[in-house]
Order: sequence, then C-alpha cells, then structure tokens
Amino acid sequence: MMDDLFPDTINKSEHGATWWAGNWECRNWNGYFQSRESGRGNWCFQVPWFSNDNLTCSVYAIDANGQPQTRDLIPIDQENRITIQGRKYSRDFWHH
Repeated sequence: MMDDLFPDTINKSEHGATWWAGNWECRNWNGYFQSRESGRGNWCFQVPWFSNDNLTCSVYAIDANGQPQTRDLIPIDQENRITIQGRKYSRDFWHH
C-alpha cells in the first residue's frame, strides 16, 4: 500500500512489481509490462504496433532500470493470439 503512495520506491524492474498509473494498475510480469483498468479484469500486454505483414508485433517490456521498452517480433497467429514465453494469449489479454 505504501508503495502506491510513493511510486519512486517501487523497483519496477523486479518480476511481480505492481504500481498505479492513474486509474491503471500496472505490473512487471517476467519482464513484460501488463496493466488493467481500475485494478480489475485480465492483466493485458500492451501492443503499440504491428509489423507490415501482421505476422508479428511489438509489446512493451520493462528493462533492467524499470523503464519501458519495446520487444519486437512477437508472433501473432491466425486467431489473433500473441505468443509470449511459449504461451499464446488471445485478444482478451492484450490491448492495441
């Protein structure tokens, strides 16, 4: 609870770290950035852009300094599922 009041004290580079950005609850999930509105619902990956062929995309990750970065070439299958760390996630688990 206190970390929410003092967000600079949160080590965002650490797996499992959670923090609030306005109305969005955010977390570091194995180096990937996830968020959910009002702290409810599915944790979702953030997809800022797609490749020209729509076979891959970029997602936001968190670097060793706790700063956002993008990871490219995340596969998208024909069912619009992204694959992260060998697991497929449907549209219920990512936002663009």
